[in-house]
Amino acid sequence: MAEKTQGTIIRVESTRAAAKTISGITAANPPVVTATGHGYANGDIVIISGVAGMTEVNDRAFVVANQATNTFELKGVNATGYTAYSSGGSAFKCTMIAVGEATGVNGSGGGAQQIDVTNLNSKTQETLPGLPALTSLTIDITLNHTDAGQTAMRDLAEATAYKALTVTTPGGYVLAATGQTSDYGFSFDKNAAHVGSFTFTFYRKFSWFA
Repeated sequence: MAEKTQGTIIRVESTRAAAKTISGITAANPPVVTATGHGYANGDIVIISGVAGMTEVNDRAFVVANQATNTFELKGVNATGYTAYSSGGSAFKCTMIAVGEATGVNGSGGGAQQIDVTNLNSKTQETLPGLPALTSLTIDITLNHTDAGQTAMRDLAEATAYKALTVTTPGGYVLAATGQTSDYGFSFDKNAAHVGSFTFTFYRKFSWFA
């Protein structure tokens, strides 16, 4: 069903709380994380890192769901094919702020490149799967130098570490990812508003769910 774009909210990480120790993650749909006394609420954005075994979850952003005192689910994630958890790991709650005056969001990339290994004895073109290309989002904005979200995106272009970013649609779909601002552009045309764009390149696989 079609969905209007008005009301879409883009948020970027502003601060990251102290680590909560992980002692288990189930290979389930969705996975359940055990972290004693985590204090998270449903809808919180967390980044997980340092997990041994189930390394598929490392350095990714997730939305907390079905939280209990010592456990929470990673909303919309199917971990049934992930490697079994063995030990370690930490979860970090992210405080998110909205990127103001966004006018559009476009995504690209993510597909695996194909390596051409065709030779003189080949009957057809032969290829091998190459490394997957990094997915990126281009966020178009009307420039507002006092907007905290736009400032955070600009600062992220010079940061040495990745941060979390979310895109939430009016229908409740959420894209959650980690990455960095890889490009920042702007335009000052005559008789026009100052406009610009950020390119946010993902660091790891993103989550996309309702």
